[in-house]
Amino acid sequence: VMLLDSVCTSNYVEGDVNRLLGGKYMADQIGEVTAHAFAQFFTTNTSKTLHKTGAQLDSVTLDLRFVFYNYGSTGKTQQTISVHELTKELKPDSIRYLFNRSNATYDAMPLGSKTFAVDPVEFKKYVDDKKDTTITVHIPLQKEFGDRIFASALSYRDAQSALDSAFARYSTFRTIFKGLAFVAQS
Repeated sequence: VMLLDSVCTSNYVEGDVNRLLGGKYMADQIGEVTAHAFAQFFTTNTSKTLHKTGAQLDSVTLDLRFVFYNYGSTGKTQQTISVHELTKELKPDSIRYLFNRSNATYDAMPLGSKTFAVDPVEFKKYVDDKKDTTITVHIPLQKEFGDRIFASALSYRDAQSALDSAFARYSTFRTIFKGLAFVAQS
Protein backbone atom coordinates (compact mmCIF):
# COMPACT_ATOMS: atom_id res chain seq x y z
CA VAL A 1 0.00 0.00 0.00
CA MET A 2 1.32 3.43 -0.91
CA LEU A 3 -0.32 6.37 0.83
CA LEU A 4 -0.97 9.47 -1.27
CA ASP A 5 1.59 11.43 0.74
CA SER A 6 4.15 8.68 1.32
CA VAL A 7 6.59 10.15 -1.24
CA CYS A 8 7.90 13.70 -1.01
CA THR A 9 6.33 15.24 -4.12
CA SER A 10 5.57 18.73 -2.91
CA ASN A 11 7.29 21.95 -3.87
CA TYR A 12 7.61 23.06 -0.28
CA VAL A 13 10.10 25.31 1.43
CA GLU A 14 12.67 23.62 3.65
CA GLY A 15 15.14 26.31 4.60
CA ASP A 16 15.84 27.95 1.27
CA VAL A 17 15.25 24.82 -0.83
CA ASN A 18 12.25 24.40 -3.11
CA ARG A 19 11.95 20.81 -4.26
CA LEU A 20 10.46 19.40 -7.41
CA LEU A 21 10.37 15.66 -7.90
CA GLY A 22 10.29 14.40 -11.46
CA GLY A 23 11.30 11.30 -13.37
CA LYS A 24 10.36 7.70 -14.12
CA TYR A 25 11.20 4.30 -12.71
CA MET A 26 9.85 0.77 -12.75
CA ALA A 27 8.41 -0.52 -9.47
CA ASP A 28 8.06 -4.29 -9.12
CA GLN A 29 4.69 -4.12 -7.37
CA ILE A 30 2.91 -1.43 -9.42
CA GLY A 31 4.77 -1.01 -12.72
CA GLU A 32 5.99 2.27 -14.18
CA VAL A 33 5.87 5.25 -11.84
CA THR A 34 6.07 8.73 -13.36
CA ALA A 35 6.38 12.06 -11.59
CA HIS A 36 5.88 15.38 -13.36
CA ALA A 37 6.33 18.69 -11.57
CA PHE A 38 4.69 22.07 -12.05
CA ALA A 39 5.94 25.41 -10.80
CA GLN A 40 5.46 29.12 -11.16
CA PHE A 41 8.45 31.42 -11.37
CA PHE A 42 9.22 35.09 -10.91
CA THR A 43 12.16 37.39 -11.28
CA THR A 44 14.52 38.05 -8.39
CA ASN A 45 15.56 41.42 -9.82
CA THR A 46 12.99 44.15 -10.38
CA SER A 47 15.49 46.98 -10.59
CA LYS A 48 14.60 49.59 -13.19
CA THR A 49 18.32 49.84 -14.02
CA LEU A 50 18.09 46.37 -15.56
CA HIS A 51 19.56 46.30 -19.06
CA LYS A 52 20.28 50.02 -18.98
CA THR A 53 23.23 49.76 -21.36
CA GLY A 54 21.47 48.31 -24.39
CA ALA A 55 22.01 44.67 -23.47
CA GLN A 56 20.69 41.98 -25.77
CA LEU A 57 19.47 38.54 -24.87
CA ASP A 58 21.91 35.86 -25.93
CA SER A 59 20.22 32.72 -24.61
CA VAL A 60 18.08 31.41 -21.80
CA THR A 61 18.96 28.46 -19.59
CA LEU A 62 17.06 26.90 -16.73
CA ASP A 63 19.38 25.72 -13.96
CA LEU A 64 18.06 23.07 -11.59
CA ARG A 65 20.11 22.16 -8.54
CA PHE A 66 20.01 18.67 -7.08
CA VAL A 67 19.13 18.55 -3.38
CA PHE A 68 20.15 14.86 -3.28
CA TYR A 69 16.64 13.63 -2.51
CA ASN A 70 15.56 10.78 -4.75
CA TYR A 71 12.94 8.08 -4.84
CA GLY A 72 12.68 4.93 -6.88
CA SER A 73 15.61 3.11 -8.40
CA THR A 74 18.49 2.23 -6.12
CA GLY A 75 20.94 2.21 -9.03
CA LYS A 76 22.20 4.83 -11.45
CA THR A 77 19.56 5.78 -14.05
CA GLN A 78 19.30 8.16 -16.96
CA GLN A 79 16.40 10.58 -16.66
CA THR A 80 15.08 12.88 -19.38
CA ILE A 81 13.02 15.87 -18.36
CA SER A 82 11.39 18.19 -20.87
CA VAL A 83 10.34 21.68 -19.82
CA HIS A 84 7.03 23.02 -21.12
CA GLU A 85 5.27 26.33 -20.62
CA LEU A 86 1.98 26.13 -18.75
CA THR A 87 -1.01 27.33 -20.79
CA LYS A 88 -3.24 27.96 -17.77
CA GLU A 89 -2.43 29.36 -14.34
CA LEU A 90 -1.85 26.86 -11.57
CA LYS A 91 -5.02 26.81 -9.50
CA PRO A 92 -4.74 25.46 -5.96
CA ASP A 93 -7.72 23.67 -4.47
CA SER A 94 -10.05 25.28 -1.95
CA ILE A 95 -7.41 25.13 0.80
CA ARG A 96 -4.72 26.78 -1.40
CA TYR A 97 -2.56 23.73 -2.14
CA LEU A 98 -1.65 21.55 -5.08
CA PHE A 99 -1.33 17.86 -4.32
CA ASN A 100 0.58 14.91 -5.74
CA ARG A 101 -2.53 14.05 -7.75
CA SER A 102 -2.88 17.60 -9.19
CA ASN A 103 -2.32 18.24 -12.86
CA ALA A 104 -1.75 21.28 -15.03
CA THR A 105 -2.24 22.17 -18.69
CA TYR A 106 0.92 22.79 -20.69
CA ASP A 107 2.03 23.40 -24.28
CA ALA A 108 2.87 20.14 -26.07
CA MET A 109 5.99 21.72 -27.63
CA PRO A 110 8.84 21.65 -25.10
CA LEU A 111 10.89 24.75 -24.38
CA GLY A 112 13.87 22.44 -23.88
CA SER A 113 14.89 19.07 -22.52
CA LYS A 114 17.85 17.40 -20.88
CA THR A 115 19.01 13.87 -20.14
CA PHE A 116 21.06 13.45 -16.98
CA ALA A 117 22.16 10.74 -14.57
CA VAL A 118 20.66 10.17 -11.15
CA ASP A 119 22.83 8.02 -8.91
CA PRO A 120 21.45 7.42 -5.39
CA VAL A 121 24.78 5.95 -4.23
CA GLU A 122 26.65 9.12 -5.23
CA PHE A 123 23.91 11.32 -3.74
CA LYS A 124 24.24 9.48 -0.42
CA LYS A 125 28.01 10.03 -0.45
CA TYR A 126 27.51 13.78 -0.88
CA VAL A 127 25.05 13.87 2.00
CA ASP A 128 27.12 11.64 4.30
CA ASP A 129 30.34 13.58 3.59
CA LYS A 130 28.53 16.83 4.44
CA LYS A 131 30.46 18.57 1.70
CA ASP A 132 29.17 21.82 0.33
CA THR A 133 28.48 20.35 -3.10
CA THR A 134 26.29 21.76 -5.82
CA ILE A 135 25.33 19.70 -8.84
CA THR A 136 23.28 21.60 -11.37
CA VAL A 137 21.44 20.44 -14.46
CA HIS A 138 21.54 23.16 -17.15
CA ILE A 139 18.60 23.02 -19.55
CA PRO A 140 18.83 25.34 -22.58
CA LEU A 141 15.40 26.78 -23.39
CA GLN A 142 13.99 28.21 -26.62
CA LYS A 143 15.26 31.70 -27.27
CA GLU A 144 11.73 32.91 -28.09
CA PHE A 145 10.71 32.16 -24.50
CA GLY A 146 13.65 34.17 -23.20
CA ASP A 147 12.81 36.98 -25.63
CA ARG A 148 9.34 37.27 -24.06
CA ILE A 149 10.76 37.48 -20.53
CA PHE A 150 13.42 39.96 -21.68
CA ALA A 151 10.76 42.09 -23.40
CA SER A 152 8.79 42.15 -20.14
CA ALA A 153 11.89 43.39 -18.30
CA LEU A 154 12.47 46.10 -20.90
CA SER A 155 8.80 47.19 -20.75
CA TYR A 156 9.14 47.56 -17.00
CA ARG A 157 12.37 49.51 -17.32
CA ASP A 158 10.77 51.88 -19.85
CA ALA A 159 7.32 51.83 -18.23
CA GLN A 160 4.77 54.26 -19.62
CA SER A 161 1.88 52.96 -17.53
CA ALA A 162 0.97 50.45 -14.83
CA LEU A 163 0.34 47.90 -17.61
CA ASP A 164 4.10 47.80 -18.18
CA SER A 165 4.80 46.61 -14.63
CA ALA A 166 4.27 42.84 -15.12
CA PHE A 167 7.98 42.21 -14.56
CA ALA A 168 7.72 43.64 -11.03
CA ARG A 169 4.22 42.46 -10.04
CA TYR A 170 3.86 38.75 -9.44
CA SER A 171 0.07 38.83 -9.73
CA THR A 172 0.39 40.24 -13.27
CA PHE A 173 3.52 38.31 -14.23
CA ARG A 174 1.87 34.93 -13.60
CA THR A 175 -1.02 35.80 -15.92
CA ILE A 176 1.51 36.21 -18.75
CA PHE A 177 4.06 33.58 -17.69
CA LYS A 178 1.81 30.97 -16.11
CA GLY A 179 4.59 28.62 -15.06
CA LEU A 180 6.55 25.59 -16.17
CA ALA A 181 5.85 21.88 -16.43
CA PHE A 182 8.73 19.44 -15.88
CA VAL A 183 7.67 16.33 -17.78
CA ALA A 184 9.46 12.98 -17.38
CA GLN A 185 10.18 11.33 -20.71
CA SER A 186 10.78 7.69 -21.56
